[in-house]
Amino acid sequence: MSSPAARRRRLYAWERHLAQPIFGEAGWLGKVWVYEGYHFSNWVDDIGRWLRHSQPRAPHQHNAMALGNRCFFPIHLPVHLLPPTHPLVYQHAWLIHELVHCWQYQWMGWRYLGAAVRAQFREGSAVYQYGGAEILLQNRQMGGTLFDFHVEKQATILQHFCARQLAGYDTTAWEPYVQDACQKFASHLPPHSQS
Repeated sequence: MSSPAARRRRLYAWERHLAQPIFGEAGWLGKVWVYEGYHFSNWVDDIGRWLRHSQPRAPHQHNAMALGNRCFFPIHLPVHLLPPTHPLVYQHAWLIHELVHCWQYQWMGWRYLGAAVRAQFREGSAVYQYGGAEILLQNRQMGGTLFDFHVEKQATILQHFCARQLAGYDTTAWEPYVQDACQKFASHLPPHSQS
């Protein structure tokens, strides 16, 4: 289930700071556990691909997953905030994607997991494709919000916001969706913030 180097830890202070623009001063982030070196998240992806008759995962490609307030990664994430040009900087935004699923758990309970699995089977490899900046801008002009997208696309939109912010790219199209996330969290006390 895990490699000899597997470990469990809380979020680093810099990771919580990185997540703050999306989640605000979210107390539940202190309840999140990060599991590194746990390969079962890759195995779950392999089984899902087999069930969907999809292409096998490339050897260098990895899959992470969030279960409640626990994020599982088959690799070890960076210990420090990396510079924008570092080849592994994408892993910071990858963590944000999984934290969005933890955030969804705060609001939906375990229903978020069923919604994610359904989206994976319905859309396959397109499950993360929300259409980019153009679709985000069009959706917003029509009064749309982050919650018009299913849970995997929500996580990807906020992941891309983080990646673009870290790289110093324009985030204009993503910012209203980040505000949706912040407002949702600030407006109510989440019912599933335990565990």
